[in-house]
Amino acid sequence: MPFTHRRRALFVAFLSPLLTVSIAGCIAPPNGSRGADGAKGLKQISVGVPTIMGPNNSPIAVAQGLGYFADEGLDVKFVTTGGSAESVQSTLTGQIDIGSSTSEPIYQLAERGKSGEELVMVYNYLRAPTGSIAVPADSPIRDLGDFAGTTIGADSLGSGNVLLAEGILQLGGVDADDVGFVATGTGAPALQALKSGKVDALSLWDTEYAAMEKSGMKLRFFSHDKIDPLFSTTFFVTPDFLKNESKTLASFGRAMAKATVFASENPAAALQVMYSEYPETRVAGKSLEDQLDTDLTAFRARLERLTAGDPAANSSWGKYPDGAVQAWLDFALTAGIVKKKLDPTPLHANDLVPEYNDFDAQAVVKEAQTWKP
Repeated sequence: MPFTHRRRALFVAFLSPLLTVSIAGCIAPPNGSRGADGAKGLKQISVGVPTIMGPNNSPIAVAQGLGYFADEGLDVKFVTTGGSAESVQSTLTGQIDIGSSTSEPIYQLAERGKSGEELVMVYNYLRAPTGSIAVPADSPIRDLGDFAGTTIGADSLGSGNVLLAEGILQLGGVDADDVGFVATGTGAPALQALKSGKVDALSLWDTEYAAMEKSGMKLRFFSHDKIDPLFSTTFFVTPDFLKNESKTLASFGRAMAKATVFASENPAAALQVMYSEYPETRVAGKSLEDQLDTDLTAFRARLERLTAGDPAANSSWGKYPDGAVQAWLDFALTAGIVKKKLDPTPLHANDLVPEYNDFDAQAVVKEAQTWKP
């Protein structure tokens, strides 16, 4: 089977200053929410996310639907960028104010070292790894070495999960030239691609796999112990935005922290807020009870990553733990994602963590506990 291969040069190719990225689309603004009244007087910002709205992104819906952004004086437009590389490029070119993705393309950008193409990670959102490679339980693939000559499906060919999978395979002794990647999307199309044999494996993430297993698909997973200490999705900005809009960033991070507290305390409520704010997330012909059952399975898997390290107890929402970025850089170098050592200092900032955590967490917990549809 012919396949489209994504080498480490993929992300560098997206970073040409001559390239204009077409952003895939906007996540629709909330309807009827406390925060929808009035964008008047609120500061408008745009935030890129690589994937469409779903259980994995439900804290975003909470921050919008319960007015946490509006309470911070923000009118936030979320934009689906279609992949990590696109999110990076869109942030660099000013098409969006705040980007989000896994961190691999940021390190490749730093390795490129071109003036005016710098990004800084400012909010550690998913605090543990979410990605891995999955095969059907009865697949003949039994160890990483068996992936040579196979085709792996990814949500998009600009996804950070492509680089993560290549890094995992490299650590298992499989050269990037020996594996191909194709875009399968997520959800039912990705599952069908795996079942039909169009792909031998998938490189997706926790919530996707949880939903597939909930539907009856039995999977086996491949990862590497070197990724265990790594964080996943992170929010990032240009150095100029960090310098000039630190108050805006603090407000954004505080709203996201509140939303994560709410969602972790009452995940079923978070999902129902998402259904209300984003009606397209409701599955046609499926009862609310049945969809909640499926989506809760997926979202509970995600909550483990959102709350890793107990940021509620430590008042450390958004913080990059000491050594976390260095651990990522060590993995990236070993796995061939980057080819030289990089300094972690300019790549991340914890300066705004005290402001992210400057809210009454118990009041948010109480709101979650008493929430009614």
